[in-house]
Amino acid sequence: MKYEQLTAEQALLKGKELPFVFARCLSKVKFGTNTEQLEPEEILEARFFDSSQEIRLFRRQGQLEAACLTQEPTDDCLEEEYEIANQELFGQSFTISKYLKEDDDGQTIVEATRLTGWKGGK
Repeated sequence: MKYEQLTAEQALLKGKELPFVFARCLSKVKFGTNTEQLEPEEILEARFFDSSQEIRLFRRQGQLEAACLTQEPTDDCLEEEYEIANQELFGQSFTISKYLKEDDDGQTIVEATRLTGWKGGK
């Protein structure tokens, strides 16, 4: 997995290009298609994603910080799909990829997770 630090401005610009969003804001929660502009001062956490990339925005000590996680061809991943309980508001299901690696003892561990998919309403 490739990890890249971004500024909040870069993350918001690049995030517009990705089809899905999970955002916790002061006034709402959004999980689904990426169709509306998020106001930076409202964001507590936001994740813009598709099947190969996730852009994360998060608050640390009151400031927005950002990072981009991109899947690479050599990554070992385990993909899992989860059904959403409140499907009327947030869609049917979402998918995550768990990035696997070996620790010092040779055991497989989850190094990171990333949102990779979302399915809408019925």
